[in-house]
Amino acid sequence: MITLDLGGVVQLFANSTLTHKRWPAETWIKGVGTYGATTDTTIAGLVQPIDGGRDGRILEQLSEGQRTAARYTLHTTDDVRTVDRSAGARADQLVYQGKTYQAIALANWEDQGKFRRLVLLEVAEG
Repeated sequence: MITLDLGGVVQLFANSTLTHKRWPAETWIKGVGTYGATTDTTIAGLVQPIDGGRDGRILEQLSEGQRTAARYTLHTTDDVRTVDRSAGARADQLVYQGKTYQAIALANWEDQGKFRRLVLLEVAEG
């Protein structure tokens, strides 16, 4: 079996720098779950818009309310996490071109160079 290391390719073609926001673990105060401030870092990745033609399969996987918000795919070798309700962990957020997006789906290609493909969905302001 041939294994390709595509992680280097993803890094080579990375076209964007994004601000990566990670929330701390949820803490409970008097029965109310709260999160502290995010830890912000910078990551690099290949960002591509999701459209209905070429990426129709991705759109079909989103719930109806998510199909109208701005969305992108992000290919990166950095650790970006989606929501983990069992651990009380919020999904990471990424700032791209001045707008905030949440990582909502993850495909992990550990065997092909340790890179990830994520679906980013714009977070509503307010």
